[in-house]
Amino acid sequence: MRISDRYLAKQVFFGTIMAVVLICVVLIMGILFKEIRDFLVKYQAPPKLVAQFMLYSLPYPLMFALPLGFLATVLLTVGRLSSQNELVGFRTSGTSLLRLTAPIFALGLFFSVVCWFTAGIISPLAKQSASNLKHSALKQDPLTLLASRTQAKLPGVQIFITEKKDDRLKGFHLYGLSSEETGSIPETYVFATDVGLVVDDDSKLFILSFQQAFIEEILPPEDKKIGNHILASTAKPWPIAFPSRSPRDKPGYHSNFALFQQLKQPLEQKVRYKILAELQQRHALVLACFAFAFIGVPLGITSQRKEGGSGILMALIVALLYFILLVTAENFDHKPVVCATMMWVPNFICFALGTHLFRRASKR
Repeated sequence: MRISDRYLAKQVFFGTIMAVVLICVVLIMGILFKEIRDFLVKYQAPPKLVAQFMLYSLPYPLMFALPLGFLATVLLTVGRLSSQNELVGFRTSGTSLLRLTAPIFALGLFFSVVCWFTAGIISPLAKQSASNLKHSALKQDPLTLLASRTQAKLPGVQIFITEKKDDRLKGFHLYGLSSEETGSIPETYVFATDVGLVVDDDSKLFILSFQQAFIEEILPPEDKKIGNHILASTAKPWPIAFPSRSPRDKPGYHSNFALFQQLKQPLEQKVRYKILAELQQRHALVLACFAFAFIGVPLGITSQRKEGGSGILMALIVALLYFILLVTAENFDHKPVVCATMMWVPNFICFALGTHLFRRASKR
């Protein structure tokens, strides 16, 4: 390996690692602010559980941070070489642009392989583990479902509690729903100043004993009758079931090998389309690093011949357009042709445009 190869490879490799770390921190913070609220506020999870969830959240943003960090590093590195006339020195010594930038394309291929393992194996397992984490924590300690000043959705009911002290609930509001489905309407309203709580692990039930209860029947708006209501100093214990449904299974929770095995089995058309869309998105994303190497080199040479924020801005614009098409394609998983086109077109554009710009740059 020539000195120039080691020099360029070192600059791009370590620059990409630093950029990926910074981007991952930003992306993970966004995920944590969105997802970790339930753990900290609603379920009052212990630090160990929060740390596990943070660990499981790492692989998914890495899938997007790696191509973006690589593109930004290539633009900055090649732009710096161009601004300091180092490219001119290499070119005058007889080194072609393709030979000079060969380490960048090799690293693009290497990071694509890393992205394949991350998107196809590590990230699905981590997402499944994160989904199971909340379910298993609630299964071990169902009382975390009923926390102070939080809203809890249990099978057939919706509950809000002002204060919780051990097995006593203060300021208890309950809406009995017409069904367990999303969007079901309330049929009963219960308010109690004090509620005794007993957990029956064997039958998977909360047993609620109301004190100073107000119970009202809620009639539909079109019904002009007044609903019945009851005032009672005490009321009969009310059993409410724990949520017993397991985490919803998704194609994103399975590795590439598992999804290919599923495709060999008879499946509903809708399920098959979702699996195909997931596989195509992963493989299209895998090629992002290699595709960004094609477009990053010529754009870096022509990025106003100066080092600074222009490379980052250019990387953001290119990557933004790339990822918008890639992510938007998920909404068309019921239309396989449209979905596949939207996912693979960004790669083809990067390869075609990059090849054209690279040829122009080589002739200068």
